[in-house]
Amino acid sequence: MRREKELRERHQVVQLRKQMYDRSMRREAKRKDIVEKSISEDGITGEGETALRASMNNGSSSPGKQLENEANEANAAKTKINIFENAFHKIKEATGVSDVNEVIQKIIGQEGTTENLMMLTKENQARLGGLTEETKELKKNVEEMKYSSNGGGHRRKLVEDQEEQFQTSTNRLDRHKVKYER
Repeated sequence: MRREKELRERHQVVQLRKQMYDRSMRREAKRKDIVEKSISEDGITGEGETALRASMNNGSSSPGKQLENEANEANAAKTKINIFENAFHKIKEATGVSDVNEVIQKIIGQEGTTENLMMLTKENQARLGGLTEETKELKKNVEEMKYSSNGGGHRRKLVEDQEEQFQTSTNRLDRHKVKYER
């Protein structure tokens, strides 16, 4: 019974170690993904990229190199700090503000502005739709008024008379043209 108890305890220890190892491997994979993503997104080149890749590669080495891992983690932390400082510098250039609190206030203000613009866009689209419908309705009314107004037959007769006059004038012009050419 003691032996079985010891075996169970050892199996539990082995299970715990396996779980810890799996967790550390997953953490390492996530860290690699994050580093690769930050390298590609931030466009880091030169020393920063080399340091990040070195810390990533050295971080996955054997567990016996504790001091080396700590040094690599410190380098990785420095490179991350440099990345954040570069990002903050870009933000300062974009906003024109150097204080962190002012940058935060600008971003908060931009969120409000963005929401306001989105609301105005929706309102204007709805208004544009209404005006488009109104324009269609007005055009329809104009067409109806053209062809169904009182005295429309009289106007139509005038138009036909003018067209007939135009046709006779065109025929006369053609005759004179032929005569002149002869």
